[in-house]
Amino acid sequence: MNEKDCLMLTYLEHEPNITQAAKRLFTTQPALAYRIKQIEEEFGIDLFYREGKTPTLTPEGRCLIHYARKQLQLLRETKDQLRELANAGNLRIGVNSYVCNSLFPPLLSQFHRHHPEIQYYIHSGMSSEIFKKLQNGDINLAIVRGDFAWTGEKQLLHEDHIGIVSNSPITLASLPDEPRICFQESDYLSQIPNHTKITIEDMIKRWWGEHFTDEPKAFMKVDSYETCVRMVDAGLGFAIVPKLFLLQHAHLPFQPLRFQDGTVASRRMWVYYRENSLTLRAVETFLSFLMTYFSENIPGEKREEN
Repeated sequence: MNEKDCLMLTYLEHEPNITQAAKRLFTTQPALAYRIKQIEEEFGIDLFYREGKTPTLTPEGRCLIHYARKQLQLLRETKDQLRELANAGNLRIGVNSYVCNSLFPPLLSQFHRHHPEIQYYIHSGMSSEIFKKLQNGDINLAIVRGDFAWTGEKQLLHEDHIGIVSNSPITLASLPDEPRICFQESDYLSQIPNHTKITIEDMIKRWWGEHFTDEPKAFMKVDSYETCVRMVDAGLGFAIVPKLFLLQHAHLPFQPLRFQDGTVASRRMWVYYRENSLTLRAVETFLSFLMTYFSENIPGEKREEN
């Protein structure tokens, strides 16, 4: 099997419908079906159970897809090593969407000015999606928000408090009677598993339950913390958000959530990677630049690992 075949198999794992997979691979349904048949004949297996409307992968099919994913990872690593030998560098970075949109443009611009010889490829998405790409070997570095179970290497980039933001000073006692602007994931995003140990909403529910018996008056639900802050700035209510989202709204009053045990609710941002990735000069160079950039340019709370 060649690289294109391996890519095809990894796509089929998530999209077993041949018609839809063909669209994603920019080919025709007959051509894709023919190639699948050739691979099945080559290995003497059936990739799918074909009963019913939706085909499902056989154990042999899953085994072959696992092999295809390993081959793709090996090919990427080989290409990276060859580029290293040519005194350049290849870098694949996965970044949480908000971080990519708000913090990465100036960061990458500065990095490129200092290291124009390094080529980089950026993947943005939900933190859970980015972390999955790291696990699959699709990226060298994963920059995500929240704590993930990871046995490899990691470094803390940023930690910020979660707290109450309002258009004007507000007392805690009045919160149950004030309109709250809530973040709520879209239906599409809520279908994607969140593998972080604890979510922001979990912390908010814990804090609220420690302080109030009445439920908050959630009169508005929006699909991003950025929108929450803009609505607050317009005087429409209060919101509970990570302080990072106030970088462009520093004038708004902010009160961190403090639990009854004295701790403050906070959210951490990490860069996760494998130790062997540091053998690549491009990865080592970018990681060093990343840590320095965040330390000097992104305000946050005291950076301590637990």
